[in-house]
Amino acid sequence: MNDPLAQMFRYNAWANATLLAACRDVPGDRLDIVPGGTFGSIRDTLLHFIGSQDAYLSHLAGGGPDLDRW
Repeated sequence: MNDPLAQMFRYNAWANATLLAACRDVPGDRLDIVPGGTFGSIRDTLLHFIGSQDAYLSHLAGGGPDLDRW
């Protein structure tokens, strides 16, 4: 299958699984550390990409983000 949209979703699923696997064994308190020169903690970054993907998928389905959640 050479459908670019399907390829993008497969890559996204792979990237998500890889990132979550890398974070799986990180202790909870370490997920909340904010190192210098970053935009937040690992937990903040994970929540950001989950929220971004949720909004993106909602747009693809013909809706929009739930602004009340923000």
